[in-house]
Amino acid sequence: MKNNPFICLGLTGGIASGKSAVAAVFADLGCGVVDADLAARKVIEPGTPGIAQIIEEFGKGVIGADGSPNRNALRRIAFNNPDARQKLEDIIHPLVYEYIQKELEIFRQKRAMVGVVEAALLLENPPPWALDAIIAVVCGKDLQRRRLIARSVWSAAEIDGVLAAQIDDDMRRKKSDFIIENAGTLRELDSKVRDLFQRIRTNT
Repeated sequence: MKNNPFICLGLTGGIASGKSAVAAVFADLGCGVVDADLAARKVIEPGTPGIAQIIEEFGKGVIGADGSPNRNALRRIAFNNPDARQKLEDIIHPLVYEYIQKELEIFRQKRAMVGVVEAALLLENPPPWALDAIIAVVCGKDLQRRRLIARSVWSAAEIDGVLAAQIDDDMRRKKSDFIIENAGTLRELDSKVRDLFQRIRTNT
């Protein structure tokens, strides 16, 4: 990691891995946290250049009566048609990167010592700037599946499709600087995150 007074961390993990719970602990520790999923929603809100580009590419069938994106329609595009998914990503990703960079600059101006970029696809779609370290939250697909079944209205087939579309934990371990195993309790997870935070601060 580079010697920089502002530490920029990437936080990733598969669906239902617990990365949002990890992000919440980092926020409690005083880190600035920006969620790429939230950014992706904001950049295609009604009236934004992002939603205008999506309508131009895919038609008005992907928006609701109020001008908001029809997320079910966009999800079907993303999972059923690779070419259409690439076109959608080509629209959204640059806007998300711009949004995140603005948020990180706000963190710097507020003199936050650490900024955390929470993104499920961080390893698959790295940002166009350097990260000081990447943290992956892992728990295994069986536990991810059980968590999704417990909390989701998705069918078993939809859950398996989402899990299959993401890289596996072995690949996350290979590509990340730090790993947080999250198969235990929230208290255990909290302790692991705080310990890791101190390690990163000490070694940077």
